Amino acid sequence: MHNVLSLSIFYRKTTKSKRLEFSEREKDILNKKKIVKKEPVE
Repeated sequence: MHNVLSLSIFYRKTTKSKRLEFSEREKDILNKKKIVKKEPVE
């Protein structure tokens, strides 16, 4: 779960520098990963 958080932070910085060059594709991949790895946190 921490990896996802750091990834999103790094991702935001990257997209800002790259001017949303590949943001939609990356968002799609991240969303799919989130859905696949959606496990209950307890």
